[in-house]
Amino acid sequence: MKPIIKTLSVRVRDKHARVLNRMAFDVNQVWNAANAYSDEFSWIPVPEVGYMNFGTSAFELMKDLKGLRKERGMIIDSTAVQETIAVHAKARKQFKKNKLNWRCSGGKKALG
Repeated sequence: MKPIIKTLSVRVRDKHARVLNRMAFDVNQVWNAANAYSDEFSWIPVPEVGYMNFGTSAFELMKDLKGLRKERGMIIDSTAVQETIAVHAKARKQFKKNKLNWRCSGGKKALG
């Protein structure tokens, strides 16, 4: 038997817009922090060889960025932080890059 999936369309009330925008900003900040950390620590100096590229995994990023939420006073929970870091690591692995594009918040969003 095939499962039936129904999509529910709801309108978000204006009183929740401020909280949702703040949460979106926090998720973008986590993405940018993971991006900066993975870019900075992906090339490791090896004596007599030079620099070698070691990609950081999602586990390493979560371990190194575990205090980010309290440090910056974010309102999202730790599960959202971990999921954002996991999606970031998956995208880096998919596109074979150490640094992805930055995520902008606020009035700097692209209009197209």
